[in-house]
Amino acid sequence: MSRLAPLWAGVAIAVGVVAIVVTQTLRDSPPESDEEWLAPEAKIERPAKVEFGQRELTEPRYEQMWQVLFSGCGFSCHNPMAGDFSELGPDMQTKERFYAATVAKTVAADYPAWQAVRSGDCHQLALIHPGRADRSLVVAVMVAEVADAIASELGCEVSYNLHDINRYALYDSGKIALLKEWINQGAADN
Repeated sequence: MSRLAPLWAGVAIAVGVVAIVVTQTLRDSPPESDEEWLAPEAKIERPAKVEFGQRELTEPRYEQMWQVLFSGCGFSCHNPMAGDFSELGPDMQTKERFYAATVAKTVAADYPAWQAVRSGDCHQLALIHPGRADRSLVVAVMVAEVADAIASELGCEVSYNLHDINRYALYDSGKIALLKEWINQGAADN
């Protein structure tokens, strides 16, 4: 019995740490004021607000893209501890790591051992290609039309059907429009 005590103590600590991480990850952080989220002026026609769960996208800024679209990616799948599929792929656990790991990064050059791209030349595309949402793998895994266009042009298959965020994207074209706008404007870290 005394040899098992340290094992059970370690299990209890691990469970406690996981509970803390899950609680922190799931907690929403609302903006301090509406002005923080509102665009000073609309440069193109788009909705003033795009509802997504309890959060909103109001302008094409990385801070909002991270909070609304990407913050769950690293916790659930894209991190060094996520298992075989994401092993050796981009680390998406934090806002800073996600940006550094995806903007202007290709699977071929930056993650050659990653199993995400199944065939063809998709591995040559950037995960986020500044100025080209239609050539960004991050968009392709969320938008069937982009995935299909890339597959048709390059003869490759992206992991569109594996991403939970697709169920939200199907119902929220405004969110996807703002993501594309952010990428097409250069995918700035703003």
